[in-house]
Amino acid sequence: MLFNLKYRILFFFILLVLILSIIFLLLQKKEISFIKFKLITSTHTDLPWKFTAVKNPLEIKVGEVTNVEYIVENLSDTKTSGIATFSYYPRELKYYITKIDCFCYDSKILKPNEKRKFVLTMVIDPKVTKDPKTRKLEEAIIQFIFFNSKNYKESKS
Repeated sequence: MLFNLKYRILFFFILLVLILSIIFLLLQKKEISFIKFKLITSTHTDLPWKFTAVKNPLEIKVGEVTNVEYIVENLSDTKTSGIATFSYYPRELKYYITKIDCFCYDSKILKPNEKRKFVLTMVIDPKVTKDPKTRKLEEAIIQFIFFNSKNYKESKS
């Protein structure tokens, strides 16, 4: 009988350790490895362009250089030029997103009815997983707005 009691206590102890280990693992703060981005595109009303993301939404791996592709089409019968602005949400990402190359840096000219692919090359710094404000971030937004270059430059003057 004493022998049986020892095994029951040992079994109970092993079961308790197993349950506590599982609870501990479940409560661990999981680091993100991907962020799912919703890509919002628009053009100002004075620019007759159609602007869309090739793939939306897009999962971007943290720490990996990524190309985000967009299609831009001039819907008018005249040559037009546009320049894009870039923003993202949540704002805490500003410390971790690096644009390596972006079509938003310069004015783009499209011939009448021309359609082109523009690419944003970016990387998300792995430090995003260490910041308490972003380490659990699973979804975010990247937004581009194209403006007529001529009107945009005049408003900046």
